[in-house]
Amino acid sequence: AAAYHNMALWYLDHNSLDTAWAMAKKSVMVQEDYASGYNMLAYVCVLMGEDSLESALQYVGEAIKLDSTDGYSYSTLAEIHHELHHTDSFYHYLERAIEYDFPLHRYVKEKPYERFKGEIRFDSLVEKSKHKNPI
Repeated sequence: AAAYHNMALWYLDHNSLDTAWAMAKKSVMVQEDYASGYNMLAYVCVLMGEDSLESALQYVGEAIKLDSTDGYSYSTLAEIHHELHHTDSFYHYLERAIEYDFPLHRYVKEKPYERFKGEIRFDSLVEKSKHKNPI
């Protein structure tokens, strides 16, 4: 399952959403309780756009049900809420992501986070992330 997940990441880095989706799907077919695979499916749905956000919510919900302490799943949930224009929920889940060791400070130049840089609430979360994950 992890190998398919890693291939999905590689395909995302090379702008191949369809193949990334297929690899993420295989990761959960091989191991049905693979939370990272469900989170990857959710993340790919976010990248696919507005029409896929309902699916993204379902997949990230499954990921969190399987592993409620994975910060990356909460960051994906935050990103979904950003796309839905739910700013308070975006911050709520981003705070939760940092509680579970999501290294926000490593992602501040990526979508959707780059648009929040300079906002006091966001910048304080970045600082919190740096202290929690100094590397």
